[in-house]
Amino acid sequence: MTGTDLHQELSDRWAVQGLIDEYARSLDERDWGGLAGCFTDDVVARLGMGSEPMQGRGAVVEACRTALTPFDATQHLLSPAQVELHGDTATLRCNVQATHLRQGSFLVVGGVY
Repeated sequence: MTGTDLHQELSDRWAVQGLIDEYARSLDERDWGGLAGCFTDDVVARLGMGSEPMQGRGAVVEACRTALTPFDATQHLLSPAQVELHGDTATLRCNVQATHLRQGSFLVVGGVY
């Protein structure tokens, strides 16, 4: 691998890591515009095991907004991400622990992004 190739790989990995970090930050800060920026217009996503796939950036943002609106605050903590690069595409896997606060009660959930 040349120095240029290594630089590109590290840059790509950093960009993918930054995207999942932005996703978690946007959820916690209720930054729906920032959240929308994490997805392409033609995104297909499932939020939760067994959920039906949603299509489109607006549908994903609205589902997140609906799910989080009842909570006073949330905190999404991410494990180090495993990033695999495949040409112009990438996959990322990390664990998440999300704490949700509502009227003084906590709900803690875990999962994988």
